[in-house]
Amino acid sequence: MPSGENPPPRARSWPGHFAFWLSLVAGALAVFAAAGWSVAFDLGPLRVSLRHAVNPSIVAAVSAVFSAWSLGASWFEGLNRRAHDFLLRRAGLVAVALSVLVVLTTWSHGAFVAGGADSSGYLTETRLWLAGSLRVPPPDLEAVRFEHGIQVLAPLGLKPAAGLGHLVPTYPPGFPLLMAGFELVGGSAAKFWVVPIAAGLLVLTVFVLGRRVAGPEAGLLAAAGTAASPTFLFQAVQPMSDVPASCAWVIAATLLTWPSVRAAGMAAAAAVVGCLIRPNLFAMVPLLALAALWWAPSWRRGVARAAALCAPTLVAALGFAWWQRDLYGALTETGYGGVTYLFSLTHVWPNLSTYPRWLYESHGWFLLLAVAGPFLIGNSRTESSDGSSPRPKSVAWWIVVMFAAVFAFYSLYFSFDNWTYTRFLLPVLPLVIVLAAVTVVAMLNRLPPAFRTLAFVWTIVLVASLGASKARDLGAFGLWESERRFVEVAEYAGTQPASAVFLSMQHAGSVAYYTGRTVLRWDWIEPNELDRALDLLAASGRSVYAALEDWEITELRTRLAGSAAIAALRTPVFQARDREAIDAYVFLLRQGLTANGN
Repeated sequence: MPSGENPPPRARSWPGHFAFWLSLVAGALAVFAAAGWSVAFDLGPLRVSLRHAVNPSIVAAVSAVFSAWSLGASWFEGLNRRAHDFLLRRAGLVAVALSVLVVLTTWSHGAFVAGGADSSGYLTETRLWLAGSLRVPPPDLEAVRFEHGIQVLAPLGLKPAAGLGHLVPTYPPGFPLLMAGFELVGGSAAKFWVVPIAAGLLVLTVFVLGRRVAGPEAGLLAAAGTAASPTFLFQAVQPMSDVPASCAWVIAATLLTWPSVRAAGMAAAAAVVGCLIRPNLFAMVPLLALAALWWAPSWRRGVARAAALCAPTLVAALGFAWWQRDLYGALTETGYGGVTYLFSLTHVWPNLSTYPRWLYESHGWFLLLAVAGPFLIGNSRTESSDGSSPRPKSVAWWIVVMFAAVFAFYSLYFSFDNWTYTRFLLPVLPLVIVLAAVTVVAMLNRLPPAFRTLAFVWTIVLVASLGASKARDLGAFGLWESERRFVEVAEYAGTQPASAVFLSMQHAGSVAYYTGRTVLRWDWIEPNELDRALDLLAASGRSVYAALEDWEITELRTRLAGSAAIAALRTPVFQARDREAIDAYVFLLRQGLTANGN
């Protein structure tokens, strides 16, 4: 090469361009895999499959690094500038697209059936609201009596009311009322849209909160992190209250980032919805009032905002207290039991040893970054964030306080043995993800400008891919296959005479919801009562079946050892099996006698 000539620009290197486009294609494949779609086909002797997002994410990262080395900083600096301008102009559309994707994905993979205690209980209460009465007369079994009274006749989701003679819902009114409203407007199937719509709205709200605090990059990363949260996805594919409660609570927090009193009033409406869905959030309203004060432009405005927030929630709290006293007999009684029964200091250590581990195992390194958030985040607003929004550091510390309060509350609550109970933290988990996203953006802003936006895009792909892949590994996208056994058992129960009685526990709610058949809760029957009850029912012409899961059979044999009915638990008349190999059986315990004694 003659002296003085410039070398040809590296931006013309075809391997670099190939690697760059390969990174984009691999990133797109990672997104599709993260959303739950899988592809498998044969290419000659090779088997090509895309089932997880990890491998395409690695290919995208390696290709991006190679293209950066090959094409050089100047080419990437121009690309970075164009990508950054796109984010500023189109971030809202990207967030809307992600929100719609979440709605469609959760709906298409949804297990929207009356399954165990929670889902069947919520659907049963929805039906009661639509019927206009929450009090259900128990079935009349004539001469059959039990030590625990009508508790034995209560399907999952119902319990004896204060006083005698009726069954009432176990669950708070907020979520069933939402489903009842959707069913009134759109028909029976419309009630199952509540959770997917709340899921999409939550993702969009998280984007708005992140953008107002630290710009569109933080908003998009927070939205992607929330959309890919295993806890979020697992609860978004079933008729459970956790996602709607989280949606309402995060909307309330986001509205408070606007400085007006009107925004605080709207936040109060969202907070009331969240509290009626998840009543423990009433105890967290003072922290919302703290945000209303802290984020206000002046002390006088802050007091007005706090008053606008607290007044409606106080009225709702009084109404809910009346609900508890009317249905359960005392302010300290809930559908789940008394306050002193539910909360204890003995629960603290087991919960402190499980919840952090579950959160890390399900969400990984991304959630851990929230710990550094208050220390890494600056106190000045970004150029792209709304000038009326609160300063990032104040939001960061408020999120820390809110999460600590909710975590402390549930550290006193019952101890469980399954990661899915991180759902209790779901009202504040998206706020922690916002804090983690703002932390990541603060770290990426320290990179050379030429690679900043591209590194951010790759981080979004990585967070979304790893989170959704983890959710799929934990069973979120296959839950509908598992829950199908409840429907199959109920369908068999529906083929039996209307007088048939089903001894059950786990399937008691679904059998009662789908068929209206009488159920007996084996977990409330005393050992010396079962044989006598079965004889009386058979003598009155009522056949008695047992609808049990495999693990229930073992417990039933232990609890009711010595009962003659246990001998019938050998040959089932029906069996359903889900993909996790949880078997459900139906046994005939007693054949109802006819008038001639046969």
